[in-house]
Amino acid sequence: MKAECRDESRTPNFYKKGIILGYKRSLRNQNPSYTRIQILENLKKKEKHSLIGKRIFYIVKKGHSIYKTKWGRIISPHGNSGKFIAKFRKNVAPSLFCSAVFIELH
Repeated sequence: MKAECRDESRTPNFYKKGIILGYKRSLRNQNPSYTRIQILENLKKKEKHSLIGKRIFYIVKKGHSIYKTKWGRIISPHGNSGKFIAKFRKNVAPSLFCSAVFIELH
């Protein structure tokens, strides 16, 4: 059997990184239970649909060396430029807009 050639310097990616953009909104209303997420990688159409239902989380510092992880799920794609709609267990605070989120790939 042939041995597989692997590049030892590359590690497998278990997460994709993204940014919280804000709430899902219309012209006059916004819905705080749904959050818009921007993924920082270029995604193809098949990759977009494979991310629906994946778990997503962000980390919040709650005090001196105390960190909390907030969990949610990706619900649907939003437009054609790598944005998604996510729903978290608790609504995202507006002070966390533009902060980092991580999408689990497994």
